[in-house]
Amino acid sequence: VMREVQWVIFDEVHYLRDKERGVVWEEAMIMVPDKVRFVFLSATVPNALEFAEWVATLHAQPCHVVYTDYRPTPLKHYVFPEGGKGIYCVKEGEKPFRQSNFDKAVAELLATAEAKPAANKEKAKARAGKGGKAPRPEQSSALQDVSSIARMAREYKLFPMIVFALSKKDCESLAMGLERFDLTTEEEKASVEEIFLNAVDALSDDDKALPQVRKVLPILKRGIGIHHGGLLPLIKEVVEILFQEGLLKILFATETFAMGLNMPARTVAFANARKFDGEEFRLVSSGEYIQMSGRAGRRGIDATGVVIFRLERKAQ
Repeated sequence: VMREVQWVIFDEVHYLRDKERGVVWEEAMIMVPDKVRFVFLSATVPNALEFAEWVATLHAQPCHVVYTDYRPTPLKHYVFPEGGKGIYCVKEGEKPFRQSNFDKAVAELLATAEAKPAANKEKAKARAGKGGKAPRPEQSSALQDVSSIARMAREYKLFPMIVFALSKKDCESLAMGLERFDLTTEEEKASVEEIFLNAVDALSDDDKALPQVRKVLPILKRGIGIHHGGLLPLIKEVVEILFQEGLLKILFATETFAMGLNMPARTVAFANARKFDGEEFRLVSSGEYIQMSGRAGRRGIDATGVVIFRLERKAQ
């Protein structure tokens, strides 16, 4: 097979930096015969010239770097302090970082830090008194903030919106928590149901009985979707189709949605800034933030893309 291969394309070549998969990518680049030509694609490689020099030396062939130093659809970056009441614009396009607005967001975060635990404790008591299970404070806070962001997006027509929740559990709990949001028309609900039922018709009876299949349709009909690696491939495919058709207004997704799929939205929001990388919980890196926030702004549709970063007290 390799004797007939003339070109190899590496999409999202910044995976070379990945602790687990990077070595596989590197070995593939090294072992490909010298006669084969390469195409490398990425929006977040910081050392493109150095990488090109390595490839040119490795295979004794020229490697041309084609790049743009501007974004076709500029982004507006906002910060939403945990427990806050509004957003602060900290970066707009190529303009300088607005340190004063960021300082205001941090000040509001600190101002709510003492009042919030007491309020959460009272709500937890009230819920427990009604026989319900009280959520963890961080879960309750995230849901309240995401609900505020969703209301803001609905008011200012910022849909469709991707909300990156950096764990499968958070994706599902936040999506389920928006039970009061109904973002679709009756016609859109009918379209969602038709597409979903036609897709799941191919599943076996056992698969149709799975909780993720039974519970997802009511959420989808309200214009809210979930996308993560724990879902059945068929369910993920349906969610992707509905999102592309504009039938989903809010999509809760993990980081992988920004890596392998080209599905931009009007707005990107970050429900949290911490992720588990297989070894420890850490803040998202600048490259990961750029990759995920880059889903905001649809070329030829939106004048600007909107990115809303929820600033947590843990991230201080």
